[in-house]
Amino acid sequence: MKYSLVFLTAAGLVAAQETSQPPLFTSQPPLFTSQPPLVTIPAGLESAVSSAAPTSGVESASSAAGSAASSLVGSVTSAVPTTLVSSIQSSLSGDLSSRLSSASGDLSSRLSSASGDASSRISSASADVSSRLSSASDAITSASGALSSALSSIRESITGSESESATATNSDESSTATESAAETSTDAGSGVGKPVAGAAFALLVALLAV
Repeated sequence: MKYSLVFLTAAGLVAAQETSQPPLFTSQPPLFTSQPPLVTIPAGLESAVSSAAPTSGVESASSAAGSAASSLVGSVTSAVPTTLVSSIQSSLSGDLSSRLSSASGDLSSRLSSASGDASSRISSASADVSSRLSSASDAITSASGALSSALSSIRESITGSESESATATNSDESSTATESAAETSTDAGSGVGKPVAGAAFALLVALLAV
């Protein structure tokens, strides 16, 4: 009984406290209310103005202005770049042509001078070689002639000494033949030495000339 009375008493106190508290959220008035229009247009005025406005004239004027602007832009676009580009192209082509012509002339003159110089050098070198070969050939010819003459004289002296030694037939003339052969061989040796020395000298001169 005691516990039931305490429970009922507590429940009654809680119920009384909840009913005594005000609600947390109350209904607020709207912030924006509908305002009346500032200017009221009569019902027939809007239709009358829209019907009286010259829409066709405005459209035609706007189309005419647009076409005029388009034609002006087209004429400017077609005229300015053509003249400007033409002048630039003509000036550039003229400058390029003059530069190419001058470069071609300079190159031609340099090539002609170089070819002339090379031709003159080749001609002088060829003439020098020809003269040296001619002088060497003359020296060799003279040396060979001197050598041939020396060999001929040697052959003649040897043949003469042999014939002279063969003519001695008796013993009484042996000493005389021996003396004459010795003198002949001495003369032949002296005669042979001179042509050989001359031929050697001529050959040496020819080799030095080459």
